[in-house]
Amino acid sequence: MLLTTPGAVPGVAQELAGKALTRIRRRIETPGRPSATWTALFTDTERTAMREHGRRLVDLAGEYLQHPRRRARIAREALQIGASYGRAMDGHHLPLSQSLDTFVFFRNLVEDSAGSVYRSGAAPAQQQELHRHLAGLLDQVMRGIVQAYEIKPQAAFAGADA
Repeated sequence: MLLTTPGAVPGVAQELAGKALTRIRRRIETPGRPSATWTALFTDTERTAMREHGRRLVDLAGEYLQHPRRRARIAREALQIGASYGRAMDGHHLPLSQSLDTFVFFRNLVEDSAGSVYRSGAAPAQQQELHRHLAGLLDQVMRGIVQAYEIKPQAAFAGADA
């Protein structure tokens, strides 16, 4: 018999990562995708960094669902990833609304992937709990994006006084 921490779903991390990354890759390669505007602004190095953050975030989502005792640490890391996304987008002068639209595009793909993962092995009450936890983690990413737009580097303000 497999013993798990209450609220944990064994094996969800790998399955979620596989499904989410596949869905994201397919949607990004679709013509007319929402991310087409901002991805054109980024250098190859910046796109690689964004992709690595995305992969880490998908891994964190699975880990968050599988290891409830690690949730506080994982939520802090998700906030930092969101702030990194926000700084990158704000650095290219993208409006916050466009950054959030892009985030929602990716969030929906991760949530859809998670839904198919936990529908296959969880009772309805557990599915709702998992969805709530995942939404909470992804909310941290969104908070990080917004905070990055709100907190400007001090050097930007110093130039405004001159």
